[in-house]
Amino acid sequence: MITLPQKRKQIIIFNELFILLILIVLIFSGSILDNFSKGKLINTIDLSLPVLIMANLYSVGLYYIAFTTFIEYFNNDWTNFFKKKISKNLNKIIDTENIDNIDIKYNEEIKESKNISSQNQLLNFINYLILINNQDNLNKSLEYINKDFQYQKSFNLQDEIIIKIDNNITIEIVELFLKEEYIKIRNRNPIYYNIINFEGIIISANLWNIYKELLKIQNIILIYKSHLFDDPLNIKFIDLSDLSTKDTPNILKNIKNIKNINSLSYEIVNITNEIYCLYNLKDKENIKIIDDIIKKSTIIHKNNYKKSFILIYQGIIYAFISHEDNILNTKNILEPPFYLTLNSEKLEKTINDIKEQFKKILKLAL
Repeated sequence: MITLPQKRKQIIIFNELFILLILIVLIFSGSILDNFSKGKLINTIDLSLPVLIMANLYSVGLYYIAFTTFIEYFNNDWTNFFKKKISKNLNKIIDTENIDNIDIKYNEEIKESKNISSQNQLLNFINYLILINNQDNLNKSLEYINKDFQYQKSFNLQDEIIIKIDNNITIEIVELFLKEEYIKIRNRNPIYYNIINFEGIIISANLWNIYKELLKIQNIILIYKSHLFDDPLNIKFIDLSDLSTKDTPNILKNIKNIKNINSLSYEIVNITNEIYCLYNLKDKENIKIIDDIIKKSTIIHKNNYKKSFILIYQGIIYAFISHEDNILNTKNILEPPFYLTLNSEKLEKTINDIKEQFKKILKLAL
């Protein structure tokens, strides 16, 4: 059972002291203003009403900054405490009775994922692919660059869950944010703009021991719905000889070299209804290997999954679950209630919400 940390008492005391200090400041300022209005201070001190008001506002501001900093510190402390407690008891919290020998591990800081990393060229490929084929985002990107903003991509990997099952299957779940970041220094102050290409989680599993034929596929295979790109049958990309292995150059420096992906040895086929498949022509003979995977994929066939997609590469299947599809309840896998409003009832509700969240994640993963 999760109990509230002792520091909660300290923050409540601090809250009460903060309110008391504000009252003292207001009473003191009221006394000064009263004497000032009666002319008792005119001969002894040269203060104007605006100066007194600004002085008191400054005092209140300092207390407010100290208070919010203090709150943030303890809320972060509580968040870490909560996540560590939950992660140690995941197997007890989550109903895994129907799964034999399952081990679930949560990681916040030290990442153990072997399939996903910030240096992964797969993320680089997906990031640019989504950017180039979303005209609004591409126009914004070019606009910022033309205004002399410096450009850099940002892959933000957050909470991670590793699920190991008895038959040597390891499933990795990572929260992911793919975005373009633009920065410009103006009058010594930095100005930032962000373009979000993907927000969600990646569920990945190395299934080559089950589908041995997957190892025959050497290039990226992308399975998606029509909503992912502006024109799903006419995807564009940078002119590269090998999209799957080489580092993608800065899209903005190669804007004139963007071509239809069909001219880059890739082909797009409409599988059924709004479902499409992008693959390299070198893998055309092996494309039937993924038919069984497509048929069993809940992510592809659910109508409410529009921005989510599947990617297959080097024997690993990646399911990109977009937050835009509202598949999960929150954007954070483990999200504790705010520290100041914490009570036993909210804590119990949060635990139940986490259970439901993990049920959805496990259903997608398994």
